Amino acid sequence: LKLVAELPTADVVPVVRCKDCVFWDTESIGFSDEHICKMHSIVAVHSRYTNPTDYCSYGERKDSND
Repeated sequence: LKLVAELPTADVVPVVRCKDCVFWDTESIGFSDEHICKMHSIVAVHSRYTNPTDYCSYGERKDSND
């Protein structure tokens, strides 16, 4: 147990879920159950649909005022 306790901790950051991300758009689709990620979508060519609890390494948390 001592060896495990002495191991360095992982280099991690808090996860930003799609529902909390500035790139998550619920209005451009027009359907309340479909949402797109503006970071990973190309308008009129390809839309990346996501779920509220999805996440990625590009997530940026919305301001608390949003």
